[in-house]
Amino acid sequence: MIIYILLDAFRGDYLSEKTTPYLHSLVNDKKNYGVKYVKPSHSFCERTEIFSGIGPLESGYFTALGNNPNLSPFKNYKYFFKILHLIEKLLFRNSLFIKIYRKLFSILFSHIGIKMKIYNIPFNELHNYYLTEDYDDIRNHSFKSNIFNTIRKYDLSSYFETFTSLRDKISLSDEERMDLVIENLNNDIVFLYIGGPDQKGHAHGPETPVFKTYLSELDKKIGLFINDIDKKTNNQSTIILNGDHGMSQVKFLFNGLQNIDNFLKSYNFTKNIDYKIFLDSTLIRLWSSNIELLNLVKSNQDLNEFGSFVYSNSEPEFKNTYGDIIWTVNQGGLIIPNYFQKTKINGMHGYIPENKDDWGTLIIKNPKGSYFPKESIDLVEINNILKNEIESRY
Repeated sequence: MIIYILLDAFRGDYLSEKTTPYLHSLVNDKKNYGVKYVKPSHSFCERTEIFSGIGPLESGYFTALGNNPNLSPFKNYKYFFKILHLIEKLLFRNSLFIKIYRKLFSILFSHIGIKMKIYNIPFNELHNYYLTEDYDDIRNHSFKSNIFNTIRKYDLSSYFETFTSLRDKISLSDEERMDLVIENLNNDIVFLYIGGPDQKGHAHGPETPVFKTYLSELDKKIGLFINDIDKKTNNQSTIILNGDHGMSQVKFLFNGLQNIDNFLKSYNFTKNIDYKIFLDSTLIRLWSSNIELLNLVKSNQDLNEFGSFVYSNSEPEFKNTYGDIIWTVNQGGLIIPNYFQKTKINGMHGYIPENKDDWGTLIIKNPKGSYFPKESIDLVEINNILKNEIESRY
């Protein structure tokens, strides 16, 4: 059998004899195959890169949330949300009360079957946005290269309930998912998501002692987990461990909303009339039909100093979904307010992936396919590696 383990935000340089001795030993075992650095595209939709082997411009998946009022699960609640927004602005000044207020409505919409969270998106803007990569089950994405087409081609059994998506209503811990994998080793291929490196990285930052302690604990858990699998499968399983991207310590904040609103107000432009804006972690995305406004934003001194404009030559459909202007903050920056994450952030990813802080890793225990030694590969190449292991084994 094959077990694919996605280690969310596990950097290649986390591997060391001191901090992660078990994973380090796997890399140094000549029977295994390892690539220290796996380089993602500049994107937040890594799962499409992995499972379909294509980047954001080809797949159309760049960030988790896109602009399309017709596809938004909140489109029928537009005026209701405007009332909620007005109440929030008039009655609540304390951030704790605002969190409780939003949490109550988040629970309500989850109970009535809405498969998208409200995140921190202003209530009066929610009706514009929808899940992109997770709008449909990723196993059913229509790309010919989708790895699940290969699984179906060979009539293989697979277990996907230990993976994850933004559509999921039930959230399991990493330990619960690992336990479920052990209970489902009768499948040909099992997919496991381990989110701790991402969650702990966001919470503490990758350069902190508490995070390094977590890495050592995770290394021990993975070692026990894989040893258990080896015993139950007589050492016949191929286990693929893949860090999909990296994580950087947050070193400065950039108030994108204040900067752009104040800048465009000075030219008599108004938010939600002349333009829409979405602020997400490392990205500012802006939509407008006004060419003068777009050119003014591109000339903004702070934006040119603290970040870069990206995907400027993308197709109209891509811009309609992700922004006529897409701007990425420099390494170590975090954009505030943040419409996506709800908690305090000390580590972040999603920068232009130019250095090792941005890169993941790959380890294959007991590979059946043949590979050349490499120091780095692109994340999209994981798709062919998965196919190679399937075809070499089955």
